[in-house]
Amino acid sequence: MFDVTESAINKFKEILIDIKEEGGIRIFNAGGGCCGTPALALDVVEKPNEDDILINKEDVKIYLDITIADLLSDSILDYNDHTGFNISGLQQDSCCS
Repeated sequence: MFDVTESAINKFKEILIDIKEEGGIRIFNAGGGCCGTPALALDVVEKPNEDDILINKEDVKIYLDITIADLLSDSILDYNDHTGFNISGLQQDSCCS
């Protein structure tokens, strides 16, 4: 199951302070990546795409692009002041380095 750490949630709350009630963070496929695994991106959105999957954690809405839901199934999204946002545990091919 996809999870989001408390540090990532707290950073999202800072980012989303001026966004409308329906707004949130969207995680989506930004194009080709290593070994066919999509490159992922985060964006602040005022509303989700029609087929996005909603994760509501501590009143932060996170919208997952349905096309990457399986890729993120056992992943953890974290935030660190030095490295920014990071997703660990992606279901990807081993040829990525």
